[in-house]
Parts: sequence; C-alpha cells; structure tokens
Amino acid sequence: MTEIPYVRQPLKFPARYAHGPDSFPQPGVPRGELHEYEWSASSVFRGTHRRYWVYVPAQYSDSKPASLMVFQDAEWYLDLDREDRASIVFDNLIHHGEMPVTIGVFVAPGEPGRRNIEYDAFSDAYATFLLTEILPTVQGRYAITVDPIGGRLAVGAAAAAAHSPPPGCGPTASDES
Repeated sequence: MTEIPYVRQPLKFPARYAHGPDSFPQPGVPRGELHEYEWSASSVFRGTHRRYWVYVPAQYSDSKPASLMVFQDAEWYLDLDREDRASIVFDNLIHHGEMPVTIGVFVAPGEPGRRNIEYDAFSDAYATFLLTEILPTVQGRYAITVDPIGGRLAVGAAAAAAHSPPPGCGPTASDES
C-alpha cells in the first residue's frame, strides 16, 4: 500500500477544488424539477419552522420507485453558485446511467441558530424527525424504494442515528443472532 504523506494546510486555504464535468449542465441532459415545501408541524422540534426541497429527476416515474438521498443544510447543496450543485450532478449522473433514478430531499435547519442543536446533538431526535415527519410526507407524494442509497448528514446526526436509531429502525434481536 502506498503511503500519502501528511501536509499541513494553511488556515485559509487559498484554492478550491476544480469542478468536474458533472458539475455543469451538459447538452442533451434533461433537467429534473425542484419542489419547495414548508414544515411547521414538528412534534420532535416543537415550535420550529423550516423549508425543505424535493428534487425529482426527469426520468422519474411513479410506476417505478426511485432511490432516495437526504441532505441537510439544503441551501449549500442547491445553490448553483456554491460548490456542490447537487441537482446538476444528479441530472448528469442519472442521465449517463452512473446513478439510479434518485429523489433528493434537501432539509434546512429549523431556524437560524438551531443547526447544531438539531444536527449535532447526540440523540435520536434528528433521525426521528426525518424518519417520522419529513420522509413519510415525501413518500406520500413520490414512489420511493424501501432501500435508500444514502445521504449527507452532519457528523453528530449520523453518529446518533447509527448509535441509537428510533424504535423499529435499528437491528432487532433476530438480526444479531
């Protein structure tokens, strides 16, 4: 195995990674649609109000369930002037057969100042919020496979979801034998 040496980087990194071709609209690639929703009926994060978006690829058909990918910090991934440009990347990868037809769910934090409270708390609250409030609403509108392909979570939310999933969402006693 080749070892890559550690190189200390400056505090203010002077460069950024160059975007690859999948980060730009390509000729002949159909564009998906982005639908905006609001959520203020949370029983997990009472009194909060948030927006979330659902990206639906052009190739989606309700006769064939799509995969699902969930993103937090919605604006970071949806803003086409920022680094990630998720909808463009989805369009290109799905069109070229490098990714299955995938619906993207992009969730914003409840209110300014709540990001860390929601994403990084070491509890199952955020996983419960996604699994019992946001995702059932999305699944009520779109055909989603029961085997999602993944998503981007803040480290704390991911660790909490893996460590203490909500009841009925983790391994069962029969799984451990």
